[in-house]
Amino acid sequence: MKNILKIILILATITSYSQNRYEIKLTEFNSKVSDFGPAYTPEGLIFASERDTMSASNKRHLINGKLRPFLQLFFVDKEDSKAINRLKKAVNKKYHESTVALTNDGNSMYFTRNNYFHKRVKKDSNDINLLKLFKSTKQSDGSWGDVEELPFNNDHYSVAHPTLNSDNSRLYFASDMPGTLGKSDIWYVTISDDNTYGVPVNLGQTINTTGSDTFPFISKKGDLYFASDTHIGHGGLDMFVSLKDENYTNIHNLGEPINTISDDFSLIFNEEDKTGYFSSNRESGLGDDDIYEFKELIPLVAPCDGTISGMVKDGKGIIITAANVVLTDINGKELNRMKSDSEGKYHFNIDCNNKKYAITGTKISYEKDIKSTQVTREEKNPIVDLVLKAIVNEVAIGVDLTKELDLNPIYFDLDKSYIRTDAAIELQKVIAYMKKYPNIKIQVRSHTDSRGSDDYNLKLSDRRAKSTAKYIIDIGGISSNRVTGMGYGETQLQNHCSNGIKCSKTEHQLNRRSEFIVVDN
Repeated sequence: MKNILKIILILATITSYSQNRYEIKLTEFNSKVSDFGPAYTPEGLIFASERDTMSASNKRHLINGKLRPFLQLFFVDKEDSKAINRLKKAVNKKYHESTVALTNDGNSMYFTRNNYFHKRVKKDSNDINLLKLFKSTKQSDGSWGDVEELPFNNDHYSVAHPTLNSDNSRLYFASDMPGTLGKSDIWYVTISDDNTYGVPVNLGQTINTTGSDTFPFISKKGDLYFASDTHIGHGGLDMFVSLKDENYTNIHNLGEPINTISDDFSLIFNEEDKTGYFSSNRESGLGDDDIYEFKELIPLVAPCDGTISGMVKDGKGIIITAANVVLTDINGKELNRMKSDSEGKYHFNIDCNNKKYAITGTKISYEKDIKSTQVTREEKNPIVDLVLKAIVNEVAIGVDLTKELDLNPIYFDLDKSYIRTDAAIELQKVIAYMKKYPNIKIQVRSHTDSRGSDDYNLKLSDRRAKSTAKYIIDIGGISSNRVTGMGYGETQLQNHCSNGIKCSKTEHQLNRRSEFIVVDN
């Protein structure tokens, strides 16, 4: 987790009853391909599916080396799960359609589609066909027609996954439009009585993170359910809720069995009968993504929320800005991290149910400081100041410049070891630092995930590490006796994703990393 997050520790990790809050089962209308994104209608559900209806368009797209049908929208009757019908062509076109939201009167439907309208396909500057939101009106024969594009769409970013609040005065959605904090954020627009739309508003840092926050759903009570891969969870996308009576200032993980190490997303909930649906790509399913139904057995009880805050100073009492401050649990597991602000302050939201935490402060040219504290409901807002003593003209041995310089990941093309343009930008930061501190020596360490053979990964990582070191020496003009490179393959995994263990892309990504370790000062 990075510096702007305000994360509430999840209910699933701190309560013993989270696994008993829901009962779930696979719905009967899933197929052997991808089915997801259920939405309520008065008569049943609308959902997205790859199931091949052999329609006239019958277009295919290539994914993971296989030709597959594009997603289309289907309706399933709530009284007969075998009564499944594809929506007509006014809505379902040649490319992907998914995730819908209906107005209270059932006469208007918002839905997600690739950037395809009036038989024209548009792509962004990277030749990617992005997502847009459209609105359709129910016709006299019950079909959907009169499709119109929403005015805040754009050819250069995606807008997707709509949901409406209880009085249909706000339309919520996910987007990576300018102003987004991470890969995608949750936004909303107001809908006026004359059906015009306001300016998109970002829900802010409590909800949105530096990762993907997406698939929003607003319940009739006004609670916000959404999926995130960055708020603390079980792995991949997890489902979270932010309660309206807390004014969306707290985040609660729905826990097991809703959430797993797989992607769990696109949840809808009927508060009257305490039932709902969600989507997941967990292994127990029938297809790639499947729709599950659930019943809430125990209402959510919000955890005790507290804070740990303080200031970072040097040995003389002078504030230190941009210091790395890391929050860990008693077992050393990292829970959150941020940088001290312009006043030297840091702040973490935490659970205060008699929990012990450690706070570590680091910064290049300073000795690190570690403090521990115990937080209870009676003492739930401890102040813990950190003191980092300056190291005169030295950089501590063992420091990883990747973290200290906030380097973006060093990526390589598949099976290649040459330096890409985006990687070169990050390496220039290392070069500049080594010129600023001419006595330090570093070792470039390259790591892979566990996919591929052990021997191949070791050799590939070694080539990449040495190619990186050579760039720093040849292009950066750094003496060769100050830089070495070594590949470690998959021998130093950061998590449990070893050979034969099924992990998400996000979990594998944690192991594919480059390090720049100070070995001499």
